[in-house]
Amino acid sequence: LLRLSEILKDKCKNRIIIFASCNTLNIDKRFIKNFIKSTGALAVCGYQTDVNWVTSTAFELLLLEGVQDYEFSGRGIGAIEKNLDKISKRFSELNFRMVTNKA
Repeated sequence: LLRLSEILKDKCKNRIIIFASCNTLNIDKRFIKNFIKSTGALAVCGYQTDVNWVTSTAFELLLLEGVQDYEFSGRGIGAIEKNLDKISKRFSELNFRMVTNKA
């Protein structure tokens, strides 16, 4: 994430970054928070374990549908987070994680 945060520095304002690959967010939350701060993103989300590609594809379709109804802003991120939490509970085996820019 360090190299990617250098490339994306200050280029992700009001964006949610989704890492749709195995184990990408199986790291210390401080690294993710630093990435968010560096890029200016609203949130970063992804998997903390290896995932089945069919199951993760179904989940990601619901994920994308679930975020499009909300404003990508400081105000909207809470609603997005709540909706994603509801969706990810149905796919608990994926161990999906979302970290926001909230303190």
